[in-house]
Amino acid sequence: MAAQAYHEHDEQLIPDAEYDALMRELEALEAAHPQLDNADSPSHQVGGRPSSRFAEVVHALPMLSLGNAFSDEEVRDFVRRIDERLHRSQLLFSAEPKLDGLAISLRYEDGAFVQGATRGDGTTGEDVTANLRQIRVIPARLDGEGWPAVLEVRGEVYMPRADFEKYNEQARLHGGKVLANPRNGAAGSLRQLDPKVSAQRPLSFYAYGTGEVDGGELPATHSATLARLAQWGFPVSDLCRVVEGADGLLDYYREIGARRDGLAFDIDGVVYKLDDRDGQREMGFVARAPRWAIAHKFPAQEQTTTVEAIEIQIGRTGAATPVARLQPVQVAGVTVTNATLHNADQIARLDVRVGDTVIVRRAGDVIPEVVSVIADLYRLTRDQLLHLKLVLDADDSSALATSLKPHLPAEGSGAVLNAVLRLDGEGDTWRAQALALPVAFEWNTKKIATRWADNLIAAIDASRDATLERLLFALGIEHVGESTAKALAQWFGDLELIRQLPWPLFKRVPDIGGEVARSLGHFFEQEGNQQAIDALLQVGQVRIRDTRLPSARLREGLDLAQLLVEAEIPGITRLRAEKLVAALPSAQQILDAEPGHFIAAGLPEDTARGLVQWLEGENHGQLLLKGEAQMQRLLELAPEASAQPAGPLDGQTVVLTGTLSLLTRDAAKARLEALGAKVAGSVSKKTAFVVAGSEAGSKLDKANELGVEVWDEPRLLAFLTEHGHHP
Repeated sequence: MAAQAYHEHDEQLIPDAEYDALMRELEALEAAHPQLDNADSPSHQVGGRPSSRFAEVVHALPMLSLGNAFSDEEVRDFVRRIDERLHRSQLLFSAEPKLDGLAISLRYEDGAFVQGATRGDGTTGEDVTANLRQIRVIPARLDGEGWPAVLEVRGEVYMPRADFEKYNEQARLHGGKVLANPRNGAAGSLRQLDPKVSAQRPLSFYAYGTGEVDGGELPATHSATLARLAQWGFPVSDLCRVVEGADGLLDYYREIGARRDGLAFDIDGVVYKLDDRDGQREMGFVARAPRWAIAHKFPAQEQTTTVEAIEIQIGRTGAATPVARLQPVQVAGVTVTNATLHNADQIARLDVRVGDTVIVRRAGDVIPEVVSVIADLYRLTRDQLLHLKLVLDADDSSALATSLKPHLPAEGSGAVLNAVLRLDGEGDTWRAQALALPVAFEWNTKKIATRWADNLIAAIDASRDATLERLLFALGIEHVGESTAKALAQWFGDLELIRQLPWPLFKRVPDIGGEVARSLGHFFEQEGNQQAIDALLQVGQVRIRDTRLPSARLREGLDLAQLLVEAEIPGITRLRAEKLVAALPSAQQILDAEPGHFIAAGLPEDTARGLVQWLEGENHGQLLLKGEAQMQRLLELAPEASAQPAGPLDGQTVVLTGTLSLLTRDAAKARLEALGAKVAGSVSKKTAFVVAGSEAGSKLDKANELGVEVWDEPRLLAFLTEHGHHP
């Protein structure tokens, strides 16, 4: 409801921080209970549905959202993930303020502004071209020269604070509608049916990126691209800066945070983007966000709390000011217990009463104030649940590992179902080790409908029969989302096989790199996690219904040499690994060898020394032995490739060009090859078709010249989905 109000009706029911916390809670619940997850969940949505009042615009490239970081540690993790994937000696980032406005896309053809659209749901937005033409800083025609034939510019429409205050002052003076806040004011103004109304609103715009680009090229870095956009006439924030590494990002965050209250516009954080565009392409995307960018949120300037009393405070001049005594709450890094209500008129306007849930705001040195009352906000607590026997544990280990101690209710009747839930308990995250839920139970409130409870029971019962993909996702393994769980299930097919694999073998799956592979290996190495999985399977809480043989594709190039490469041993390339295995054809022989044997096998001295040091590392020898044994098991279980049915692209040559928004080049190649295609690097008359993403170059020109069929990204994604290879 809050998401729908925010994105579709430009109304803010709860503060951003509260929304972020609820979203994280929802994502955790869905991770623990995949059966409660569905495609309509707010966790899978980008923005909101386009309004039927406006014509729809399908974005040439999706307008995705960003992942969020709320701590220094999460920022360092973000940098570490990129470093582990790219192995760069220097990581440069473009850092910029995160404006609190409305995301839009501007389309220019041959330098002329032809269409503007809101983000909408990320795929389809609203055509607000006429309203965007009323914003003076948006160029009707591009300045300078050298712009692409087609250029989409992404940015934020916002309302400066001073203009917002001035507009509201005039509205009060003339009895007009007062805008709630600058963000809602900007969004509502842009979505007016009458462009003349939009023209009366003080809107502005900052560019922060690009979408579709055709018939031209952009610079190799994001920062240089922003500079080029400025040359072409787009406003770009002068607070944008290139910084190095995690320390540079955090220094920027603190600097902008210190200047936040003095800025001319509202911001709710800063955004970090890997500056190198090639690196961006290599990092790719997850379901609804890029891996190469993240939003670092500031401490909330608004929070929800409860009014415990309303008192009149007499100042030294004798002025009487109503003050709300609040349940203590952290706002902008300070504990707030009191907030001004200004005067009797404000109390009447808000209709605030003791016991109400309210939004309190504190910005800079401004006295905290109650800005609105949240009607009908109701949050379940532990004390409001009847007939639920919970074993609560503040331990912070995985939900699965702490969820399996049998505990049945003394009261209640009917079938007993088991599930794992997380509850908020008086400020602490309490973990329900086991939830025994009788069929006949009651909720201590009329706010919860019986049908909802029945649906919950049915969902828990249905979850006993699970697919391997859903179970892997539900385990809550770090970095393993739905797409990774799906790929693991498709490639390995059997939980018993997966849980025995050492981490290097997980890298056999396209799009699984060292970070994700290590996370998988670490999870299955933990005895507690293995015991928890055993308990789930043995007591019949979960039954996997789609176990099958591993994919024949696992056999391709799978040998001891490849295992050495996948283990990321310093200096060991495929060629060097092949030389080593030719001389020492088993893992045990490699472990027993002397350094001189490695040199005799053809390894350079520094590589030989590095291999010796690696083998002396903790558990590395066992990793190699286990990897070899499991590799042999995979080769025994996986069917021969010839036994597989022919793919729909067998014998066809396909060429990839340009940038795909939802797949990396390697991932697209792997999926096409899995369907039988040969992916080539050049276009010829024998090419079946060319897949052209954004910024496609000479290969697309060659395809058009030879009359070769050209597919865009939506067609490719539809084809892959049709044949069981979801992006």
